Amino acid sequence: MLGALRCFDVAARHCNFTRAAEALHITPGAVSQTIRQLETQLSVALFVRLPRGLALTDAGRRLHAVVSDHLAGLSEAVARISATPNTLRVTCSPSFAMMWLMPRMARFHRDHPDIEIKLVAEFQRVDRHEMLASGTDCAIRYDPIDYDEIHAVTLMPETLIPVASPQLVAAHAPLKGRALLAACTLLHDAAPWDGATPDIEWQTWLARVFPDWESGHAGGAHQEFNLSMLSLMAARNHQGIAMGRRALVAEDLQSGSLVDVSAGAAVTSPGRYVLLTISDADARVAAFSIWLAAECARFLQTGQ
Repeated sequence: MLGALRCFDVAARHCNFTRAAEALHITPGAVSQTIRQLETQLSVALFVRLPRGLALTDAGRRLHAVVSDHLAGLSEAVARISATPNTLRVTCSPSFAMMWLMPRMARFHRDHPDIEIKLVAEFQRVDRHEMLASGTDCAIRYDPIDYDEIHAVTLMPETLIPVASPQLVAAHAPLKGRALLAACTLLHDAAPWDGATPDIEWQTWLARVFPDWESGHAGGAHQEFNLSMLSLMAARNHQGIAMGRRALVAEDLQSGSLVDVSAGAAVTSPGRYVLLTISDADARVAAFSIWLAAECARFLQTGQ
């Protein structure tokens, strides 16, 4: 029964069996079957099946209010019991972890040798229940989402700039700006946050810099990757122009492996980096939060 109630809790929060299945790492069919069995046991409908999704019935809402609180309490108790002293579990998007956070972690370990960081690369949306269930102390996400029932602090905004290898730019000389973009393959990061389209960052930049892009575009090629660091790797290998996030391309721009082809037209991203935590009373979380905020402030001021 506990497993079925956990499945119901996740399905009720998402009101979508597919997204619940992704969170639970099972199939949508298994979620649907579990909910049907639970409804049979309780002799009551918990969801209304709509043409475009699900909605909780009155009974479902009452049950979810009780189940949610109790499961959260259980998860928190288990996390406290099983937690390794002084080990902080931090989840972060793979690209940001590899290209921005990891190069700076030596400074944290130097200043806080008593705190061990267990860094987990993931980018799915999190909430209080999922953080408690997985034992996650801190989560760093890149998105424009307003979080509920969880402490969220904006770390820094992000700036979008198209980047390419100097070899690619030289091969298309003397083309610049719009003509260069039209002549090259545009490299896309798959939806960088929940609900976004794969080309949201390109759309944002083009809408600001070349608002009539669709009508004037010569029909250049496009290629999509599921991680930002993969699209940037393709750009380094002269395969096209990637939409770079300033935090992820700063080192490449400094080394010259990538060059800014925005012609000075940097655009603020709709996403920003945010730190998500559950407990403000945890000294380890406080230490990491203070250090991370300082690192972000340093990067915004110096670019390093």
